Amino acid sequence: MYNTNKLKDLVTIQYGKNQKAVEDNENGKVPILGTGGTIGYATNFLYDKPSVLIGRKGTIDKIRYVDFPFWTIDTLFYTEINQKLVIPQYLYYKLLEINFKNLNEGTTIPSLRTQTLYELELDIDSIDKQNKIVNILSLIDKKIEYNMHTNNNLYEIMRLKFNEWIDNLEDYELSNLSSIANYKNGLAMQKYRPENEIGLPVIKIKEMNSGISAETERCKSDIDPEVIINNGDVLFAWSGTLCMTIWDSGKAGLNQHIFKVTSDKYPKWFYYFWTLKHLDKFIQIAAGKATTMGHIKRGELDFSEVLIPSSEELNKMNQIMSPMLDKYIENKLENKTLEQLRDT
Repeated sequence: MYNTNKLKDLVTIQYGKNQKAVEDNENGKVPILGTGGTIGYATNFLYDKPSVLIGRKGTIDKIRYVDFPFWTIDTLFYTEINQKLVIPQYLYYKLLEINFKNLNEGTTIPSLRTQTLYELELDIDSIDKQNKIVNILSLIDKKIEYNMHTNNNLYEIMRLKFNEWIDNLEDYELSNLSSIANYKNGLAMQKYRPENEIGLPVIKIKEMNSGISAETERCKSDIDPEVIINNGDVLFAWSGTLCMTIWDSGKAGLNQHIFKVTSDKYPKWFYYFWTLKHLDKFIQIAAGKATTMGHIKRGELDFSEVLIPSSEELNKMNQIMSPMLDKYIENKLENKTLEQLRDT
């Protein structure tokens, strides 16, 4: 059995505050939280009980559960929860079911109002059942967190090993990015809207960074196979916000301004980390463009130096790097599955 409650019966929504009076990044221990995560540290807390944080302006669709003392800035709501009616972590799982973008009341900047949030209706189980649900879902969250922590370490190890390796290469040939991989640009997917089918999600820079959402556009499924991406594909956004990722959200269509990077000659870690090594340079080039959208030209790939080691040296390093990258991708895919299971 459950009771239907409005959010105003379960929580008091509070506004974050300006952090200038308490911010001390050298001595502060309390995280200062914004919609994008931790932005600094404070010497005092704004609230020290379990809370669900909801974006007020900007990123409004990424709620967060915290169970430690914190400070939030004014773009982020925090909640004082009536724990006689609802367990804080259970409330977090219930709110994950809400598409907060549908509640947006901003014009230029996505925004939420307390009045609208308070009217949300939630089916709340008994405290006993809430505990059981939290015990199960928290195990999933712990596994997700463990995988993320493992991947952060794996990524840093791979990056450091790669840089150390190339810095100490003695036997190599000079080449460039264009010669070690194929950089396939996506299509202007507005020209390939699906007809009489659901089609494929269209991956733009937003989806690269935040994943597929209800707002993600769709394209035909019978587009050029070379611009269809699958799990494990390397993506490199060369216009706008230049960035890289290894895709983990299933079959999709690649939009223009993003390269799918592949190679028949070299292992994935090799062309991924060589591209990454030049990324800061590409970002500087794009920032210097006198256009509204910074970008690089394909020719920059030809001018980006790559050291090609001997086959023996490459195979030796491949035995170290490939298993780590495979595990990194495996963890990313497992987390996607776990998130879907948790949020269902």
